[in-house]
Amino acid sequence: MQSFRALGCCILLLTPCVVAVGVSAKVATAASPADRRGEATTLNNMGQAYLRQKRYQEALRSFQQTLAIERAIKYRQGEADALNNIGVAYLRQRRYQEALRSYEQALPIERAIKDRQDEVTTLNNMGETYYKLSRSKEALRSFQQTLIIERAIKDRRGEARALNNIGETYYNLSRHKEALRYLQLVLPIQRELKNRRGEADALNNIGQDYYELGRSQEVLRYFQLALPIHRALKDREGEAHTLDYIGLAYLRQSRYQIALLSASIDHAARNQKSPGRSVRSQQHRRNL
Repeated sequence: MQSFRALGCCILLLTPCVVAVGVSAKVATAASPADRRGEATTLNNMGQAYLRQKRYQEALRSFQQTLAIERAIKYRQGEADALNNIGVAYLRQRRYQEALRSYEQALPIERAIKDRQDEVTTLNNMGETYYKLSRSKEALRSFQQTLIIERAIKDRRGEARALNNIGETYYNLSRHKEALRYLQLVLPIQRELKNRRGEADALNNIGQDYYELGRSQEVLRYFQLALPIHRALKDREGEAHTLDYIGLAYLRQSRYQIALLSASIDHAARNQKSPGRSVRSQQHRRNL
C-alpha cells in the first residue's frame, strides 16, 4: 500500500541501485546552485535507491535534503512529495509517529494544490501507519477518505484497493459483517478489471469472513470459486491456503472424509512453491 514518489525522470529505472546511488552522488556534487530543482530531483532519486537497498537512514537524509531545497525554492508539489517520502522511510523503520508527522504535513499541501492522486497516496500511507499502531478508527477514516477520492476520480483499481483496506480493518476489529459489506464490493471490480489474482484474493477474503461468522456453506462457496483461479495462475501457496479453509469448513460440517482429502491435497500443494512469488505477495490474509 505504501508508496514513494519520483520528482522527475528517474535513472533508477535504467541502472541497478548501487550504480544509481554512485551516479546520483556525482551529479549532486556537480549541481549548480542555480539548478536547485535538478539537485532536488537527484537527491530524491538517491533516496529511492537507498530505500530499495533498505538503507533507510541514508534514504532519510537524502529526502530531508530534498525537502530543504523544495521549501527554499517554494515548490509546493515537491515539498509534499519529499514529506511523503520521508514518511515512507520512517515507516520502513517502524518509526510510526515520525511517519505520521510527515504525512500530516504533506496532506494539507496536496489539498491546497488540488493534487487528488498524491492526496490518495498520503491518505493510504497514513491509514497503513495507523493500522500498524492499532489505531483502527483513524485507519478507517483515512481509508474512507481515500475511497471517496478514488470514486470521484473514477479510478476503479484504487477504489478496489480502498474497499479492501476498509474491509481488512474491520476484519481485524472482528467486525466481520461490516468487513463483508466492503469486501463484496471489491469482487465485481476485480472481475471488471480482469484481475484474476485480485479476484482470487477477494474470494479468499470474503470466505475467511464467513468462516469467522461460522457460515460453512458460504465458506465453501467462495473458496471453491477461488481454487481454480489459484490453480490457473500456478499459485501453489494460494491453492494450499484455499484448501486449508475448504478442509476446515468440511470439518465443521462433520464431513471428515472430504476434509481429509482436502488436507492431503493441501499438503502436496505446500510442497511445491510457485516460481517467483513471495509469501507476502500472496495476500493469504491479508495485506493492506
